[in-house]
Amino acid sequence: MISVCSALRPAGAARPYIAYRFGTGQNVELDITVKEPGKRSSAALFHYFRPGVDRTSLSFKRQSTTYTVFSEVDEALMPTHKAGVTASVLGRRPVNVPCIGNPTENWFKLDGQVACEDEDWNSCQEP
Repeated sequence: MISVCSALRPAGAARPYIAYRFGTGQNVELDITVKEPGKRSSAALFHYFRPGVDRTSLSFKRQSTTYTVFSEVDEALMPTHKAGVTASVLGRRPVNVPCIGNPTENWFKLDGQVACEDEDWNSCQEP
C-alpha cells in the first residue's frame, strides 16, 4: 500500500499537512508527515499534460532520501498506465515500487495547495 493523504485546510489545525505511508494495512513501514506543503523545500508537485499523456508526481525528502509518488499515463506505451513510488539516495540506484492494480488518484486536490516542482512544462498551480 502506498498512500498520500492530505489535510490541506484542516479544521482546528494550525497548519496544513500531507502524510505519506508505505507498507501493508497491518504493517506501515514508513510514515512521513510533510508539515509545510506550501514550501518547495518540504514537498513539490509536478503535473504535465498533453493529448494522450498525463504525468503527475509528488516529491519530498526525509533525511538523505527523496521519495517521489507518481502516476503516468502514456497512450503510446504499454502498459499505458504506471503508478508507484521511487526512492532515491544521491550516489545510489533509485528503487522503484510499482502499484499493482488500479490506483485511486485524486491529484487535483493537491493542485494550488502544494509548492510546484521547478521544472519546465510543469502545469502545477502555485499556492
